Amino acid sequence: MMEAMPDGYKAAMALMLFAGIRPYEVPRIKWELVYPQKDLIIIEGVSSKTRKNRKLTTLPKNLWAWINEYKDMAGFDRFGKFVPFDGPLNDYRTFAKHRKRACLEAGILYPHDGARHSFGTYGLWHGGKEWAMRLMGHSNEKVFECHYNDTGRSQEEAEEFFKV
Repeated sequence: MMEAMPDGYKAAMALMLFAGIRPYEVPRIKWELVYPQKDLIIIEGVSSKTRKNRKLTTLPKNLWAWINEYKDMAGFDRFGKFVPFDGPLNDYRTFAKHRKRACLEAGILYPHDGARHSFGTYGLWHGGKEWAMRLMGHSNEKVFECHYNDTGRSQEEAEEFFKV
């Protein structure tokens, strides 16, 4: 799917897949709050579903690789014209349309909140429950376990996921 995504949307997709950021939080992120040199992304309370600030740290290396390579390409309006803006996305609906095309091209059935749920499933194996919950902004351990424990995925699959 990442190969099939248009370059202008790869950084945004990586934030959802490899940091577990909610789809509707990504358009609210500003590049000025993304610090690769500090291994830090700040989700401001005004941008967050829960209205609480989150500091994402100890992020996977592959996330930074995607951001570093495609950050400067982010900036398409809904008409496909390149218009640089101050974050990974400007319009979620346009992004979702391109993600759908990429999934069709890659032969992937994309479920609701697929990137975030993939992160939770693989993140549980990759960095542990506390790490995955912290990055996703989960505070309820039972809800997290209900969705991400016993999914049939393995540590080997998780390591492959975080190498993408």
